[in-house]
Amino acid sequence: MLTAKGKASLVPRQMLVFFVILFSFPFWSQSVGLYDYIGIEIAIWIIYGLGYNLLLGYTGLPSFGHGAFLGIGAYGYGLAHLNLVCGVWPG
Repeated sequence: MLTAKGKASLVPRQMLVFFVILFSFPFWSQSVGLYDYIGIEIAIWIIYGLGYNLLLGYTGLPSFGHGAFLGIGAYGYGLAHLNLVCGVWPG
């Protein structure tokens, strides 16, 4: 992406805005009626989608490992949330 002076920027403006909104989500989510875990779930699905796009989109290789690792992580988070700590961020 080129800036106004013709130089290429490493991080586009839209990406910076997106990360600011995502990282500030826990501070304003309660006031608009959302839950904290929705921000974490969005981040998890973004990472999953990016990894799957790299593998399937660029190489054409279907991956069943992505779904397995996502499921194992979700199961581990659920167990930690129920048995160890009761909170979104510590889990």
